[in-house]
Amino acid sequence: MNILEYIFKKFIKPNKKIISTAVILGGFYLFQQHLNLKKTKSQIIPQKDQKKKNEENQNPPNQSQTLDLIYNETVRARDVPDEYKQFVGAEQDIDFVLQEYGMGRKEVKESLQKYLKGMRRARGDGNCFYTSFCFQYLGYILNKASVQEFQDFISMVDTLPFSVIHNNIEYEQNDEMKQSFKQYCQIIRSIQENRNQNFFDLFSDPQGQFYGLSIIFLRNLAYKFCEKDDETKNLFLALELDLKQQILTWEYDCENNESVIKLLSNSLNIDIILFFIDEDNKKLDVQQYKNENQKALLEMYFIFRPGHYNIALKNQ
Repeated sequence: MNILEYIFKKFIKPNKKIISTAVILGGFYLFQQHLNLKKTKSQIIPQKDQKKKNEENQNPPNQSQTLDLIYNETVRARDVPDEYKQFVGAEQDIDFVLQEYGMGRKEVKESLQKYLKGMRRARGDGNCFYTSFCFQYLGYILNKASVQEFQDFISMVDTLPFSVIHNNIEYEQNDEMKQSFKQYCQIIRSIQENRNQNFFDLFSDPQGQFYGLSIIFLRNLAYKFCEKDDETKNLFLALELDLKQQILTWEYDCENNESVIKLLSNSLNIDIILFFIDEDNKKLDVQQYKNENQKALLEMYFIFRPGHYNIALKNQ
């Protein structure tokens, strides 16, 4: 006898209809409790699976021996002052920008102040364009992109071989680099607090491999876009430039970078605003690369003085 049946028999005049109803209600209550318990258990299992997945993502990515070799012969082989060792520097305010790029001209300073609030310095080597681009692009993908955008990004990464040329030797099909890069990205995406700061710390770390993997990712992506575009390929041929060597070589500053910028802008649907410091004519030239057909995924800002790109920080 369940508790509801006992109460009705003891305190209420027995009535078979009432008692039957009580029994049914009591049974329904127990059945509902059973369903709730099953639901709770079914929720616990995916949560455990997700926890396990998150823990796997937290394992340190494998270090690439090839990339370690490249680092040893390039970035680690140079005697660089401490303030220039980071691949990307801390934010600098507009006064720093004016001192660095103002050229002592009032109109140039006014234009810079109109558009910008500051900058970040990219380490001075042939990777500086890719450094400036990657920092802004990955900053969006890892900090602001939707779940679907991030999944599309990972799918795009999966199509790339992560090849790199160093000392005229091509290292092809570096799957371990690809997997490590994906793992870094997944770890950063899983961070709940101070994710943007963690991204900056990992990317700028002169001893860490996330930066190098990011550069190789972007160079491979740019090469893929160029290979598929007949106009770009023909232009490189006309200029007698080896497309693969120009784009896949570590720390090589492409001699036809404008074509690369245009393709990255169109293919990734990114508006690029380039502040070109024309020191010969003592003026600032604002160049824009925009996809007019649809709303841009994001805007990127660069300061370019022949020989070096830095990251520009726009006014809000």
